[in-house]
Amino acid sequence: IVKELNKASGVWSMQSQFSAKSQGTWPKFIVNFSTAMLVIAGGGGGGTFHGGGGGAGGFRTSCQTFSGCNTYSITVGAGGAGAPTSPDCGTPSTDGSNSSISGGAITAITSTGGGGGGSQLTDAGHTGGSGGGGTYGPGAAGGAGNTPPTSPPQGQTGGTGYTGSPYNGGGGGGATGTGKPANCGAAGGAGTANSITGSSVTRAGGGGGGGTQYGQPAGGAGGAGGGGAGANSPGCATAGTNNTGGGGGGGNGGVDNPNGAGATGGSGVVITKFPGSITASVAPGTNSIATLPAPAGGCKVATFTVSGTLTIS
Repeated sequence: IVKELNKASGVWSMQSQFSAKSQGTWPKFIVNFSTAMLVIAGGGGGGTFHGGGGGAGGFRTSCQTFSGCNTYSITVGAGGAGAPTSPDCGTPSTDGSNSSISGGAITAITSTGGGGGGSQLTDAGHTGGSGGGGTYGPGAAGGAGNTPPTSPPQGQTGGTGYTGSPYNGGGGGGATGTGKPANCGAAGGAGTANSITGSSVTRAGGGGGGGTQYGQPAGGAGGAGGGGAGANSPGCATAGTNNTGGGGGGGNGGVDNPNGAGATGGSGVVITKFPGSITASVAPGTNSIATLPAPAGGCKVATFTVSGTLTIS
């Protein structure tokens, strides 16, 4: 007597197995694993005409459970534009753009773009992940950071500009440090160090406030973590460093000053770290996956410098 195994309960014939696999209906073993995330938004642009420094892009971390057979969407925010100088110094700076990661069953993480720096003829420092620095006169207020609020805070407040001599702008806020007021050096706020890539890197520093066209006081230093320096006469403001979310430096004074423009904020970055046994791919090819050496235990790190996707097989 020959027993027909393909008729037995719970047994699949070879033909059925082959057919199910070819049609994509064969059951797959889904792996769940812990993933660390770092999400930094684009930094704000610097203001002009005694301009405030741009605020750093919001800085957020998270650790959540990812699953196999999923694709996660990543957005990397661009840095904001600096305010132009004469004859367009009535045009304000722009804020940085948000960065985010979402997909599968995770709770989406969004970091808010840094606030643009204030410009004397247009506005005060903008609110954002970190706030932009204020300017001279009526726009002296620095922008609020951690807007919208997150816990822990994604950034800090921009420094105030000055309502009297010496007329310079305040520093933009950083991930951990508030921007310095104009009468206290106007430096951008400090960023935060993080070791998700296997070594400590500081990111999300605020932009320095702009000086005056007369050279005194000088522009403020950029905050540690990619913040751009404020302009000195006759020099130009410095852009925030790309893929750090650093704020752009503020431009110096004078409506007829060709070097008075605010600088662009640095673009953001999204980084994930997960076990080395996981099979994953990133798109587009500008982004990358690397395996960390010991003592990191062979973990993989996916770094996104532009928007794209992370696919877990």
